[in-house]
Amino acid sequence: MDVMEEVLKQLQQVGMMTDIYSYIITNLDVQTLDLSPYQYAGTNITLGRIIDPEDTEVMQLAESIYKFRKSREVNTEDEVLFPSWKMRYETALIADAVQLFYETLYDLTIDKKKSITATPLSCHEDSSWNEGYTITNSMKTKSVKGLTGLIRFDTEGFRSDFNIDIMELSLGGLITVGQWNSLRRSLNIYRPEKTSTRSGVENIFNRTLTVIITISQPYGMLTETTTQLVGNDRFEGFCIDVIRELSHILGFNYTFVIQEDGVNGVFNLTTGLWNGMIREVMEGVRLSASLAKGSV
Repeated sequence: MDVMEEVLKQLQQVGMMTDIYSYIITNLDVQTLDLSPYQYAGTNITLGRIIDPEDTEVMQLAESIYKFRKSREVNTEDEVLFPSWKMRYETALIADAVQLFYETLYDLTIDKKKSITATPLSCHEDSSWNEGYTITNSMKTKSVKGLTGLIRFDTEGFRSDFNIDIMELSLGGLITVGQWNSLRRSLNIYRPEKTSTRSGVENIFNRTLTVIITISQPYGMLTETTTQLVGNDRFEGFCIDVIRELSHILGFNYTFVIQEDGVNGVFNLTTGLWNGMIREVMEGVRLSASLAKGSV
C-alpha cells in the first residue's frame, strides 16, 4: 500500500486530482489509507472493499490487534483513523480461515462425537492424514459469517456467494454506492442523488484556475514598485482584487496570465467564431483558461 499512497500523492502534485479525472482502484486495501487530502478535489475515485470497518466483529478484532501490538511495544504509526479502518483484507481472511477451521473441528468432535487424532507426517513421503479428507469435506459444506462476509464454498472448493462493496470518495469521505456479488456475477449500483447547497462550488475547490487579464486601468495593472515581483504579485487593480477575494471565499488557487493582444473578445459574423479572451475561455486555444477579467 506504500506504492498506492505514493501514486496518489504524485497524481495530486502533477495536477491529475481534479474533477476531469476518474480512477478505479482494484486494491481492496485502499480504504486503509487516509484519503482526506483528495476528497475535496472533485476527482471520481471508485474502489472496492470486502471488509466493513463498522462491523462489530471487525472493530473488536482490530482493537485487539492494535492493543496487542502496543503491549509488545511494536512501532505503530500514529492512528489517524480508527483501528478498524487499518485492517487489511489478508488479515481478515486469515481470521476467517481460523474461524472456519475451528467451527469445523468443533462440529466434528463435539456435535458428532468424532475422535480426531493428529498424526505426524513427512514432507518427503506420500502418506496423508486420514482425517484430512473428512475435515476438508466438512469445511466445504459449512456456511459461516466471517469478517469478509459469508464464507461458503462451491462443489470444487472455491469460495462463492460473497459481496464486494463499491465505494466512492465524496466530500464527506467514502460512501457505498453499489455491491458486486460473486455468485450472481451481478453489479448493483444505488448511488444516491448528489445534492449540494454550494451551487457547484465543490467543482473548483482546491483547483488552480488560469485567469486571463488585460492591462487596463483601473481593472488590471502592473504593480509599480522598485522591487522585482513574480507571479500574481505583479498585478493590481479592481479585477485583481475581485479574483483574490473570490479565491478566499470559494477555496481555489489561481494564476494570472496577460492577454497579449489586449482583446476582450469580438464575435466574427463571417466565421462564427470569437477572438480574444472569450475564445480562450471557450476553447482553450492557447492557455486552457478558466476565467477572463477585464474592462467592458
